[in-house]
Amino acid sequence: MPPSNHHVNQAANNIKFLKTFYLSYMYNDWAITVGFYTAVHVIESALCETKKLTIKGKEINIEGSEGLKVELIKNGIIMPNVTLSTHKLRILAVEYAFPDISAYYKNLHDMAWQARYIQFSWSQPETYFAIEYDLKSIIEWYNTRFKKTLEPNFKSKKI
Repeated sequence: MPPSNHHVNQAANNIKFLKTFYLSYMYNDWAITVGFYTAVHVIESALCETKKLTIKGKEINIEGSEGLKVELIKNGIIMPNVTLSTHKLRILAVEYAFPDISAYYKNLHDMAWQARYIQFSWSQPETYFAIEYDLKSIIEWYNTRFKKTLEPNFKSKKI
């Protein structure tokens, strides 16, 4: 599992990339996808910083979402035969550990999934809302909670 600062660096890199094309609205599917994966790195860093989750009354040690399934099985929260992707496990972790941003994260996840596998495109207003509201809210929450300085402003094309 990469340390927290690696996730922060990747999130910052994704933000720079997103700024290069986001406002053209020509690649809304990619803006949503990059926005979601930026949020993934923010969440992974937050999980590394948090180190413990309380799920269904049980405290679970964690350093990111990769080991979450093993810990959930070990603590009897899920059965060993349950099939959950890392993305679904991360959503579960966010719901319990970071409920303030759970809806924003879930929305970005769902939109990115749809952009990749079903719809392949989003309208300008939908893309704007996902980036300027959902992703920006996650980044601002992260900066406040963990005293970080990720740039939450996506309106500038200058890098």
